[in-house]
Amino acid sequence: MEFSTELRKALLRNVARNGLVWSGTVDAPDFYGQIFDLENLPSSDSRFPNAARDMWQHTVNNSDWSDDEIINDARFNPLQLSTNDFAKFVNAALDRETRPREELEKLVEAIRPVVAHAGAHIVKREEFGVFEGYKLSDQPEDQSYGATAASPPANWVNPKRFRLFISHVAIHKDKATRLKSCLVRYGIDGFVAHEDIEPTLEWQSEIENALRTMDAFLAIHTAGFAKSIWTQQEVGYAVGRGVKIISLQMGEDPTGFISKHQALRRGDRKAEEVAAEIDGILAKDTRTRDKLRAAKDALR
Repeated sequence: MEFSTELRKALLRNVARNGLVWSGTVDAPDFYGQIFDLENLPSSDSRFPNAARDMWQHTVNNSDWSDDEIINDARFNPLQLSTNDFAKFVNAALDRETRPREELEKLVEAIRPVVAHAGAHIVKREEFGVFEGYKLSDQPEDQSYGATAASPPANWVNPKRFRLFISHVAIHKDKATRLKSCLVRYGIDGFVAHEDIEPTLEWQSEIENALRTMDAFLAIHTAGFAKSIWTQQEVGYAVGRGVKIISLQMGEDPTGFISKHQALRRGDRKAEEVAAEIDGILAKDTRTRDKLRAAKDALR
């Protein structure tokens, strides 16, 4: 990974445009102290002996320094950092402890398209199976984590297709299957557990393989979805992986972790119309658009 000055400027600019602060909810001295030796940098305030006390006064005590003022200060400017230290700076911002999960996902979306020009990928960081945030990597996620390198289910053998896990309750598998058939024209292969798992294969293992190898997750909220142990586990897996999640309201509102996202409403629309909207959403999201574009190109 190489981060040129122009690329760094673009990255800083894009984060600011999205209204994000590098330190998140962490006190600035604690965040920047991971990257800079604040104790041994000079103070710009004659009242204090070093930059650590200076930053504390103006970010914690008085809070009169903006994020732009900090990163444009010659003492703390990320443009001056070595490649390794700049990566450390970005990784510090991607830690799960720096900000709420929704804001963390927004930061990832702001950073991902820029760092791609440096040959970098943003992948999940896990410790003992627990999500700890994201980090920069020179490898895409499916090569960085064994969990996503599992063998896909039988109907997902074509790596060029876009893989969409369709979570549903068993009694409404007909709705999931119908929507799956309408998505094929967009290069999207849906996984409907009650249809796609071969009888000779272990049920739970195949569902786990699909969850590990999916590119995005669709939840069909029909009556009973929130009370189903299976669908709630599937939702939890998708949230933990940080993939794009789409909720389709079909009689029941989303609950829990995904309730904060606005759901699509089926209304009186046909499956073909819903499929077109799903395609549009995936085509715009930075986490899914490149894979979906490649899947469509393979159709031609």
